[in-house]
Amino acid sequence: PRIVIFTTGFLDAGYRRFIERRLREEFGFVGSPIQIGVRVREKRQRR
Repeated sequence: PRIVIFTTGFLDAGYRRFIERRLREEFGFVGSPIQIGVRVREKRQRR
């Protein structure tokens, strides 16, 4: 599976591994390759 994470800043490599490990545990992706894409968004201004 391919997962895209939207964030407002840099995503540390350790946190990325943590997310991948949790996805494997929660959804049973053990042994399956997981592609994690990161998209950085600018912070939105309040109205």
